[in-house]
Amino acid sequence: MIRQYKHILVLALILFSISIQAQIVLAKEAAKPPNKTDPNALGIDMLNKKRFQEAANYFEQLIRINGPSADTFNDLGLALIGLKSYDQACKDFSVAISIDPNKSLIYLNRGNLYCSLRTYDKAIQDYSKAIALNPYLVSAYDARAKTSNTAGLYQKAIIDYTKLLSLDPHCAEIYLDNRAYSYRKLGNYENAIKDVSQAINLAPKVPIVYLDRAAIFMEMKRFNEALADCNKAIEIDPKYKAAFLSRATCYLRMQEFKKCLSDCDYVAKINPDTHEASVLMSISAGAMNGLGEANKAVEFASRAIDLDANVPQAYAERAVACNRLRQYLQVVQDCDKLISLDPQSYEGHICRAEALERLADQDRQIASRIKSAH
Repeated sequence: MIRQYKHILVLALILFSISIQAQIVLAKEAAKPPNKTDPNALGIDMLNKKRFQEAANYFEQLIRINGPSADTFNDLGLALIGLKSYDQACKDFSVAISIDPNKSLIYLNRGNLYCSLRTYDKAIQDYSKAIALNPYLVSAYDARAKTSNTAGLYQKAIIDYTKLLSLDPHCAEIYLDNRAYSYRKLGNYENAIKDVSQAINLAPKVPIVYLDRAAIFMEMKRFNEALADCNKAIEIDPKYKAAFLSRATCYLRMQEFKKCLSDCDYVAKINPDTHEASVLMSISAGAMNGLGEANKAVEFASRAIDLDANVPQAYAERAVACNRLRQYLQVVQDCDKLISLDPQSYEGHICRAEALERLADQDRQIASRIKSAH
C-alpha cells in the first residue's frame, strides 16, 4: 500500500474502522519516532498516542508563538476531532485551506470530517479537490469511493475503485471486494460475482470476502453456493461470528429452520454485543415464523427490538407473526417502523397494505353490526 502521510494517519485512527491490512500499515507509521526538525512533530506524536487535549494545547501555543500556519491549523483540527469538537475542527481546517489552498491532505482531512458527520456532498467535493491537487493520492480516491457507496452513488464508486486498481494494485483484493458491493447494489450480479471471486483468488484466507460473495448469491437465490461460501469462511475461522450469522440467514432462506436456530444458539454463546444479539433474535424470529410458532416469533422479535430498535428484520418478523395472530394494528405499527428504517422494503409496504385492508374490513363489520342493532 502507498505510504500514508502523518496527517492521514491521525485522522484515520480517530474517524474510521479500517481493514486489518490498513491497521498494520498505520501501526508501523505510528511507531516511527517524531521528526525533530518539524515543529509540529511533538504534537503529532501526542495525537498518535490519543492525548488529544495536550495536542490541542500544543498546537494553539505554536500558533501564538510562530503565527498562523496551514499545517498547524490542520493538526489542530485533527486534535479537536479527537475531542469531538467537530464544528471548531471544521473551522480550523477551513482556516488552514485559506492559508494554503494547495495542500491536498487538508482537503482530505476536512472531507473525512464531513463524511463522519454524514455531509456526503461536501465530503465528496473536498475529496475531489484533493484529487485535483494530487491525482495520485490513493487515500482520496478510496475515501471518495467509500463515501459514494454510502451516499448511494454506486456508479461513481465503481469509477474510483477502477482507478484505484491501477494506482494501488497491491491492495487489489480490497478494491475488487468493494467494487463488487457497488455492482451488487446496482443489481449487476454478474460483475459483482466476478470481482469478489477475483478478490478471493488474491486473498483466499480472508473469511469476510467469502461472506461478501455469499450475500450476493443469497440475493440471486443461489442458496447452495451461498451456503458453501459461509462454510468456507467458518472453515478458515471457526469462531468468526459473522460467518455463523450469514449461514443462519442462509438456512432461514432455505427454510432449514432448525439449522438456522442452531447457528443462532452458537453465536449467542460467544457473547455477542447488543446489535449482534438483536440480529440473532431477529433471525431466530424468522425461523420460528417458518416453523409456524407465531407467539415465539413475536417473543424473539420483541427481544430483538428491546436490544436494538434499529434492526429492520426484527420489525419485519414481528409483523409477519402478528399478521398470523390477527393483531393487525401491531402489524401496521411494525411496518411503519420497518419502512422508516428501510424505505425500499417491499415486504413492509405490502404487509402494511394488507393489514390496513383487514382493519378496514373489521371496521366495516363493526359498522354493519351497529347499523343492524338500530
